[in-house]
Amino acid sequence: LNEDRFVLTEGMTAMRWVMQRDNGYSVFLRMLEAMQPAPDGSAHVPLLPTELAARAGVARATVRNLLADARAQGWLGDDESGTGLRLQA
Repeated sequence: LNEDRFVLTEGMTAMRWVMQRDNGYSVFLRMLEAMQPAPDGSAHVPLLPTELAARAGVARATVRNLLADARAQGWLGDDESGTGLRLQA
């Protein structure tokens, strides 16, 4: 018996990475809620890690670890204003 198996993250490496992280999906959703797209394809997220942790209902260390790893992947940077995060295009 063959069944089609749909995988939400198939072909989406970054999304698979997020979903495999502790509370990654919850943090990601909170970032999406606050996200402000920029003309260059990047996005400003006007939340500091502490605010992001509170909105996601997770420990600050969890958010810090997730953000540090996302920076290492090249997907995330600090906003120029110092008031939030910048998702890279």
